[in-house]
This record gives sequence, structure tokens and C-alpha cells, in this order.
Amino acid sequence: MRRCMEYFPDSEWLVETETATGFYEKIGFKPNKDVFLNIPCKWF
Repeated sequence: MRRCMEYFPDSEWLVETETATGFYEKIGFKPNKDVFLNIPCKWF
């Protein structure tokens, strides 16, 4: 994930998970109002 995020820094990332929330939060994702976590891109 980190390599992808570094290679595409201007992309928005959206993940749906109920079991790996802690992992994604550790690498910078923020909880959304649902079971999604995201890192917004500069366009949104």
C-alpha cells in the first residue's frame, strides 16, 4: 500500500474493511462515516 501511495500521491484511496481498520489507520487512512477508510487526494 505504501509503495502504491508513494507512486500515485495525487490519487484518492478508499478501502472497505471491518477487520483491518487498525492497519489502515496506522498508514494514514481516516475513518469515513461508514466501514470505509480513505485518504483524500488533492482534487477532492
